[in-house]
Amino acid sequence: MRGDQRALWGIFTDRHAILQVAPDRHEDRAKDLLADSQAIVTSDRWWAYGHLPVRRRQVCWSHLQRDFAFHAEGAGIEHQMGQAGLRVCGELFWAWEIERHEASVNRAVVKGHRGRPVAACRCKLGAA
Repeated sequence: MRGDQRALWGIFTDRHAILQVAPDRHEDRAKDLLADSQAIVTSDRWWAYGHLPVRRRQVCWSHLQRDFAFHAEGAGIEHQMGQAGLRVCGELFWAWEIERHEASVNRAVVKGHRGRPVAACRCKLGAA
C-alpha cells in the first residue's frame, strides 16, 4: 500500500459517517459499500454509480455548479444555459445556508436559552 494510490469512499447521514479506503474507484467498491441500502445517493456522476437506478441518484450540486461555470464561459446558448444554471445554484446554496442557520437557531432554542427565542432570518428564495 505504501506509495500506491488509494480511493476514499464514504457514506454520510446527518449523524454518521462510514469511510473505507480502497485500492480503486470501481463499481464493485460502490456496491460493497452501499450493500442493500435503498438510500438516494448523491455523487459526482462517476461511472461506478451507474448500476444504481436513476430514481436513487442525485448529482452533487457543487459538481453541477462547476459544470455550469464552464458552460457560462462559452458563447450563445451555451453561455445562457451556464448563466441560468449558476443562478439556480446560487439560490440553492443561499437557501441551504438559511436552513443551516435556522437549524442551529432551533437547536439553541430547544437546548433552552431561558425560553427566549433567538432571532432567525426568514427570507424567501429569490428575494433581494
